[in-house]
Parts: sequence; C-alpha cells; structure tokens
Amino acid sequence: MTVSTDDFHSAIAKGVPGERDFKNGRKMFGAGSCYACHRFQGEGGAVGPDLTSSGGKFSAVDLLETVVDPSKVISDQYSASQFLLDDGTLLVGSVMNLKENEYWVNSDMMKPSTITKVKVDSIEAIRPSQVSMMPTGLLNTMSDKDVLDLLAYLISAGNPDHPLFKN
Repeated sequence: MTVSTDDFHSAIAKGVPGERDFKNGRKMFGAGSCYACHRFQGEGGAVGPDLTSSGGKFSAVDLLETVVDPSKVISDQYSASQFLLDDGTLLVGSVMNLKENEYWVNSDMMKPSTITKVKVDSIEAIRPSQVSMMPTGLLNTMSDKDVLDLLAYLISAGNPDHPLFKN
C-alpha cells in the first residue's frame, strides 16, 4: 500500500484523532527506520534533524507530508549534492567532510557510516540535488492506526503522559 497525504488529510486537519497508543508510536518510529538518521529523545542517528521538538513546530499534516514526500521541501542544512565525475558517473549524497583533496560523501542515509571518497580533481561539476536523501515509502508497510500513532508520538515529543495518549 502506498501511503499518501490524501489518505489522512481530513482525519488530521485539526490534529491527530482518537486516543493513540504511545508504545506503538515509538515502535513505528523504529519500524519506519527513523532512528537510522534522526535523533529523538537523545536516541538515534544524527545525519538528519533531531525530531524531538518537531511536534511543537509543525502540524500533523506538515509532519505527514514531510515523511510521505521528503523532496517537497529540503532544508539547506540537510540537502544533498550531485557530483558529476569526469568518468561520467553521477554520485548523489551529502558531504560529510572535505579532507585535503577529497570529498567524503554519504550516498545512503540508511547507512550513515558508508562513505564514498571523491577526489576533487575527478569532479566535473557539483550542483544541489532536487531529491531528498530521506527515502520515500517509509510508511507503506504501516496500517492507518500505526501512522496515526507515529504522528502522535512525534507531536508528543516522546511524552507518554501527553493528552494524545490518555486512556
């Protein structure tokens, strides 16, 4: 199943409905591979933004749209670059380091320790990528309940006592 914002827009236009399941929301944060790139409550990766305060900054609709279509708006802080190499290779990734005469580029955010070293003198051009490093389809294996619990988990900043989780 491909999740779209249309599937949930009317349900979450005024917030996340119903009494949500905190434990399931946390589980979905892991199942969606969010921890691979994002920190939340001091846990997870650091190649993407820390999402702990995202619920205080963004609506449920905004959060869902960002996950469903990560390339719609790409922060300069987390944008990728396209490296056109002199052998015709196109490498897309985030610059992790520039060391002496080479760029260290991560081309797979799901494996942040995987680095491709690119010699500066082998680069024909570097331009910004219009595609986010965040993969699409992360919610496609989740049920509607799972997606809503995940959104509630994000909005709550990981607080099990948040009103969204009242029993």
